[in-house]
Amino acid sequence: NIAESCNKLKNKNYLLIIITNQPDLGKKLIKEKVFNKMNRILKSVISYDKLYVSRSHSSSSYFRKPNPGLFNLAIKKYKLDISKCFMVGDRKSDIDAADKVECKSIFIDRKYKEEKPSRQITQVNSFKKAVDVILQKG
Repeated sequence: NIAESCNKLKNKNYLLIIITNQPDLGKKLIKEKVFNKMNRILKSVISYDKLYVSRSHSSSSYFRKPNPGLFNLAIKKYKLDISKCFMVGDRKSDIDAADKVECKSIFIDRKYKEEKPSRQITQVNSFKKAVDVILQKG
């Protein structure tokens, strides 16, 4: 249901910006060619506006979530009113990064065995439900 949910957001004039940590690219554990192919497939299914990728494996990197660097690049490039933005993520680092730029966040709990965030506006169990929240609150 990802494409359908993304289309609902696009139909309401939301920008779809993906911000992702991919340290395996930085460590050369995933080949750039494979990563690019995966993203071409993703782009053909989801009409996202921009993809920001951190290749760093260092937690001190300004551009690696939970740090706000890639968020700030998007805010500047698209002149975003962050009060109207939502971050949907399934890791504590996603929610923490959103919090650092004062962006509303929605946590998708995928039952990972790791620390859960606490500063999100709500918690859901699917992207579809996250989109429903955005459409209600946005």
